[in-house]
Amino acid sequence: KLAELKRKMDALYLAGRALVVTLELDLLPNVFWGFEGGRTIRLTLIYYNMPRNFAEQLPGDVSGGVTPAGNGDVPDRAQLLAPGLSDVPELKIQLEPPGYTHYTKQQVNM
Repeated sequence: KLAELKRKMDALYLAGRALVVTLELDLLPNVFWGFEGGRTIRLTLIYYNMPRNFAEQLPGDVSGGVTPAGNGDVPDRAQLLAPGLSDVPELKIQLEPPGYTHYTKQQVNM
């Protein structure tokens, strides 16, 4: 199933889409955790990134523009250029005041 996950994530990434994949997995018995096994479960995995298709559709006055494709160490990684938005969706967390609740309205709404 790892190969299936990689294939799906790669295809979504190259298409500039959100990296959300749902897999159907067989539940194996596990006495320690009390799983009986024999059922099929659906597991959804989300990898937070900035999908290029989404970023390029934002108005320029909001995004400040988007890094060009192939720029940087990760090809096709989109990054907003507006001040304060370059870390979206992985906003930095501060452990001291003003703390992680001190995001701007623009950061929260992205």
